Amino acid sequence: MLRPLAAWRPGLLPRTFILTLIFGLGLHAGSHWAASTAWAASEAYTVRDLPVDAEAKSAAAAREVALAKGQREAYGLMLSRLVVAEDQARLPALGDPEIADLIEGFEIADERVSATRYRANLTVTFREDRIKPMLRALQLRFAESSGRSVVVIPVMIEDGGAVLWSDDNLWLQTWSARDVPGGLVPVVVPLGDLADIESLSAAQAISGDAVALRAFAERYGAGEAIVAKARVKPPSDAKGVATVALSVERFGGETNEIFDEQVRGGAGQSLDEVMKLATDLIAARLNERWKIANVIRYDTPGSLRAVVPLTGLRDWITLRDTLAGLSLVAEVEVVALARLGADIVLHYYGDQAQLEAALGARDFTLTPRPDGGFTLAPRPAPGTTVGTL
Repeated sequence: MLRPLAAWRPGLLPRTFILTLIFGLGLHAGSHWAASTAWAASEAYTVRDLPVDAEAKSAAAAREVALAKGQREAYGLMLSRLVVAEDQARLPALGDPEIADLIEGFEIADERVSATRYRANLTVTFREDRIKPMLRALQLRFAESSGRSVVVIPVMIEDGGAVLWSDDNLWLQTWSARDVPGGLVPVVVPLGDLADIESLSAAQAISGDAVALRAFAERYGAGEAIVAKARVKPPSDAKGVATVALSVERFGGETNEIFDEQVRGGAGQSLDEVMKLATDLIAARLNERWKIANVIRYDTPGSLRAVVPLTGLRDWITLRDTLAGLSLVAEVEVVALARLGADIVLHYYGDQAQLEAALGARDFTLTPRPDGGFTLAPRPAPGTTVGTL
């Protein structure tokens, strides 16, 4: 039974821990704190390591052109990451000065400068307090919370059979070389090292060996595994345009899902380029599914009461930072403190399933209690459960 703060007795928790919670973090019965704090900057509004390259009459002019171009591209990437694909046609087309007003800051790395050329990697952080109201005013559906990572297992289907950990697997090579700013669902590509070879075979992957695939995903710290099978189809015309047939199956959730797709190259595109398009398609499908399931529904507020087990200050800081990074969580109300933890009320947007998915992506679970409330705690150790995308 949780006791209110006034019922605490010395020795129930370490005295230093109690005093830090009360005075250092402001945690006391009846306190409130908003989730949208500086504790955890939203990665959803940051585009990292974007390569920029431009030429002009001078190095200074090339730098100006490259940075302006990079900021435009980062703006487009950030919005495509957040906004549901069906709504992206209604996104506003902004000029360079307008985009600059939306930027919180940027970082430049790996600069390479010549007399007339400028190259670098650009990281741009946009102002959440400006972007979010703009999207809401335009009534665009968008999501901000990231999902649990997925590990992709690229299996090449050839006439001689399935190929996975071979140096000849062009499909695995394409995934390994992929260098695209991430979406809301991080995609992990296996190393293809000895541990991978010993833990998962091509036969196990294409047969959907649930035990082996779950263990493989856990080894990479991923919530689930996707088996992406690719077969190169012979050209259907004299132009010799490459076509890649895809069959993708997802493992680790409550159900396995399969989608089939054909990616046909354009005139003059090489097989490598078509393979790259195929990886982009799969990553986009994963992100779009997550976005649709986690659109922030500001018109549907909810709340629930939860008990939070605490063994020390680190537990509280971890929980606080986790909730601060969830855009679905509007406010946290501290009701009481007790020997083994805290009693809180979470105020959030959307439905409970969205909240559970967002928490699960950060390795926290909500478990129902007999009294109608919940227990909010870190996910059990690997091998017990596997989260969903």
